[in-house]
Amino acid sequence: MSAALATFMEELALDPVRRRAFQADRHAVLAESDLDDEQRAVLAGGDIGAINALLSQEHPDPVQRSTRGALALVVLVVATPEQ
Repeated sequence: MSAALATFMEELALDPVRRRAFQADRHAVLAESDLDDEQRAVLAGGDIGAINALLSQEHPDPVQRSTRGALALVVLVVATPEQ
């Protein structure tokens, strides 16, 4: 996983203030991030399949890919539609 994506996902997982900010206005939080345009678009879209595909693309090695389970909560938060 790219360092920027790993850092972004880790912040969402560990920082409740950051997570609430993302849930309130994901586009603003993504605009401030170091993510590339593709990563921003996928996370902004909130499609869990696309997010999982992005994480799989970032982790072609099955051993590394097994660590994605730790990101499940974050993926659900990211995939939750804005209200």
